[in-house]
Amino acid sequence: MKKGFDLITVWFNHLLKAVKLLEKHDYVAVNDIETLEIFIEFKRKDKTDDIYAGAITVPPEKASNIHEAVVITSLPYYKYRFINEKITYQELKAELLKKCKQYIQELEKINPELILAGRIQRLITKMSQLSNSL
Repeated sequence: MKKGFDLITVWFNHLLKAVKLLEKHDYVAVNDIETLEIFIEFKRKDKTDDIYAGAITVPPEKASNIHEAVVITSLPYYKYRFINEKITYQELKAELLKKCKQYIQELEKINPELILAGRIQRLITKMSQLSNSL
C-alpha cells in the first residue's frame, strides 16, 4: 500500500479510537501524525452531548514524554491553532464513520485487493465497533 494511504489509514484509526474513548471520557487528544507537538483535543462539557474541538501545540520538551497517539489525560499547551469548535458527539461520530466509509470505497475503486490488507480490515472492524456502540 502506498505511503499516503498508510498515513490516512493511521489517522482514521486514531480518530476512531478517540471517538470511542469519548463514550466514557470527557477529554481525548489525538496526536497529529506528522508533527509531534500538535494534538487535536476533544472535550465534553458538563456530561452533555456537546464536544468542543481544538488544535493545541504542546511544548516540545513535554511532547517528547507522550508515548501514545491518543490520550485521555489533559495535555499542557502553550498555543492554540483553533479552539472550541462545537459539535455534538453524535455528529462527530456520524461524520467520522461517513468519511471512513468513503475512504474504504475509494480504496476499493482503485484496487479491490487494497481493502484486504490487514490495516484496512482493522479499520473496518473499528468502524463496525463504533457504529454498533451506544
